[in-house]
Amino acid sequence: PALMGVSKAVLDNVIFVHQDDSNWPLQDGATLKKKFDDIFSATRYTRALEAIRKLKNEQTQTIKEHKLKLEALQGRQDQAMRLRGDLEADDTKAKHLKGTMQDDEQNINERKRKRDHVDSKLSSIQAMADKVTVLSTKKDMKQMQHDQMYHELKDLIEEP
Repeated sequence: PALMGVSKAVLDNVIFVHQDDSNWPLQDGATLKKKFDDIFSATRYTRALEAIRKLKNEQTQTIKEHKLKLEALQGRQDQAMRLRGDLEADDTKAKHLKGTMQDDEQNINERKRKRDHVDSKLSSIQAMADKVTVLSTKKDMKQMQHDQMYHELKDLIEEP
């Protein structure tokens, strides 16, 4: 059959059909369908169509799954891009805050130095004030002694 270029079913049912079997086109529907399916290789065609449909459904399902994965990955990528932008902004802010912090530390150190200088002056002023108080007390005592001595001398001079 392969050398003649036709299928075995065509040779058996059309070309080399026996005269007694030549009325097969008038037979019942099931037998007629079987012969037509054999002649035209309809079962292979039907199987091929079913295989193609099944493959198409599988491919459609695979495409849907890949689209879902793609959407999820795009969402993750968008989130990663936002996080990267936030990180860069936070880094910039941190650098700015470090600079501000260094400036503040310099100001604090300068103020501590000034405060220490003021504290030193205040201590020396306090020491002078203490000296003044001591001297003033001594002066008052001396003045009282002087007054007392003066009164005693005056009393002595007036008593004769």
